[in-house]
Amino acid sequence: MNFCVLKIKDFEVNLRFLNTKFYCGLGMAIAAFFALLLHGASMKACVALPVLFLVVGMVEVRCNEKMTFVLNSLWMLAATGALMYLPQYILGLGIGLIKTNALILGFLFTAIVILFWFAWARNARASVIISFVLLLGMAMVNYYVSSFRGEEITPSDIFAFETAMNVASQYDYSLTPTCLYFLCLGTLYCFCGFCIPNLKCKWKKWNSIALFGAEAILIVVLAVGLKGITPEHHFRVSGSMLKGFYINFLSKLNEGKIEEPEEYNVEDLEVLAEGYTVVPESTDTEGKPDIIVIMGEAFGDLRVTGELRTSSEVMPFYDSLQENAIKGKALVSVLGGGTSNSEFEVLTGFSMGNLPFKTFPFQQYVKQDMWSMAHYLKKTDIPGTRFQFRKYVLFCIILPFWVL
Repeated sequence: MNFCVLKIKDFEVNLRFLNTKFYCGLGMAIAAFFALLLHGASMKACVALPVLFLVVGMVEVRCNEKMTFVLNSLWMLAATGALMYLPQYILGLGIGLIKTNALILGFLFTAIVILFWFAWARNARASVIISFVLLLGMAMVNYYVSSFRGEEITPSDIFAFETAMNVASQYDYSLTPTCLYFLCLGTLYCFCGFCIPNLKCKWKKWNSIALFGAEAILIVVLAVGLKGITPEHHFRVSGSMLKGFYINFLSKLNEGKIEEPEEYNVEDLEVLAEGYTVVPESTDTEGKPDIIVIMGEAFGDLRVTGELRTSSEVMPFYDSLQENAIKGKALVSVLGGGTSNSEFEVLTGFSMGNLPFKTFPFQQYVKQDMWSMAHYLKKTDIPGTRFQFRKYVLFCIILPFWVL
């Protein structure tokens, strides 16, 4: 069944029923309705979004080659705005507070991603869908991480990917109405691309040069612009609120670099070392003590925060340790995640205060022998770091942006 709604020369808008696209729209409308209804969404949203899916499933545009190029260009251009807005939406933010330069760079970044996939696939529909899957998937990860940990994801979190996977099963990933709206809106936008003829470009030499040349120019402009962006490290979503999710994330790429302090030289360190006594290593192979180090991640004495009134003693055994015991209070350098950094400080004696913010030394910097408590007791070289495939795959994915 086909009903013509508008026809102007070589351009016409039709409503088509009982074809594959219509049934896909109907299926998504039914799925969206029940999903939203079961998750407590408002009745307005439960009706409006399914109706939009159904309408998009019926609409079909027919036009000539020139108009196909125009419509696909406008759709891809609008996709840069949708990709910029949706990560803000899922965090309960808008784009009104984003600074002008960060907003422009945000649109530029989403355009670079879409153009990159279009240059490879030469398919407008495929390039937009792939970009939406990757970038909105990243936005979903940021939403859950900021909800669980209290801060947004950073590039250094890639190096803690294995640790994150070990504890991922302990969290609740149930969808909220906001998450469902987010997924529905992203899916709906991609589905709109099936209403217009798909733009496919042939593989021609000059077309390839032009596309990749434009991509290179945009990346250079983005790299220059990022130098003037200072990342936010305040409350949970301040970075996305003021810089936009993508730009705040990219602006943190250079934070993991360790720079040599001003006026640093080895001679001054040697002079400082002369003031300390060197204790020779013991050659006694018998009577070595058993050293047990216990780091309790959930252990803390809440009495240090002020007067704590309880019906019974809080830690009577700990308080009773007076003889043959050394006790004290310590402040850890992590909150909510990255507990391996406390282990690094204990085992090596190095303070995280001397390293870049939000980095993971075990994964990022320990690539050769270095002093540690375990190394000293073992008196052997530290084994080389094992090649971990997953971390390097993730690193390679982000490598083009690391250069920025």
